[in-house]
Amino acid sequence: MNKRDCLERAKQLISDSRPESLRYAALELRCCIEAITYEKLKSSSSRIPQSVLNKWQPPQAIKALSEFEPNTDKGFTMAFGIEDEPGKRSNNMQFFGEHKTFKGKWLNKHYHKLGNLIHFPSIEQQKAKKIKSNEEIQKYLQEVLSHIEDILKGNILGGWIGQTYTFKCLRCNEPVIVTKYKVEKANDIECLNPHCKAEYHAELNDKSQTEFYLKATKFDCIECGNKIEIENRKIKIGMQFRCDSCGTLHEMFQRQWGYGKVESQQITFTPPNDKEATD
Repeated sequence: MNKRDCLERAKQLISDSRPESLRYAALELRCCIEAITYEKLKSSSSRIPQSVLNKWQPPQAIKALSEFEPNTDKGFTMAFGIEDEPGKRSNNMQFFGEHKTFKGKWLNKHYHKLGNLIHFPSIEQQKAKKIKSNEEIQKYLQEVLSHIEDILKGNILGGWIGQTYTFKCLRCNEPVIVTKYKVEKANDIECLNPHCKAEYHAELNDKSQTEFYLKATKFDCIECGNKIEIENRKIKIGMQFRCDSCGTLHEMFQRQWGYGKVESQQITFTPPNDKEATD
């Protein structure tokens, strides 16, 4: 199975127009997108270890390609020529090739939308009558197919040039790969393991080196004082957690915020009173 075979089968199924054929057409288009994605990621194998590529399932690969670098979703053409004068563009440039790829938002949106078409409509969709007609689905699939056909016209497979950081996830031990661009612009890093999704933030240390920290809060065990680290994304009223040292079970029952007045770069902390703490 390869990307062009998937596309050709999808084209035939779309022209059939029967509901069951359109369902399989959505599957073939999704497989085609996956095949293209893996090819593009492999073209950056010098920055992504093969051991990581081998473990990534399609959803992880799709997310990686759409997030890694801003230039991964921009097409470009390449040409070459002998300079007429040193440092000046040649007047006889020869076309070398063109790179075409998916835009990140398009990739995420339509990959998951195609996945929804593969499944039987949910009870909620049936009640709300949000089921698209056969004609609407056929039109949508044709639009996706046309876009993929355009992408496949490019003869340069990859176009990603960027610095990456790799570190081991503290929760699942899988490698986390993030680009310098994402660290500088977003600073929100997520483990690509779909069963983990631990969140990190990046900081520069005293040596101007980038270090990554798990977004977590440490709580003292009420029984033995042991430090219990819990990811911030999981903290909510009613959640329970157990001390790894003595086994004491705890439960979150209130949320408390502190605030301070800022004057001349100095922060004077004002703790909440007992009434505020229990609100």
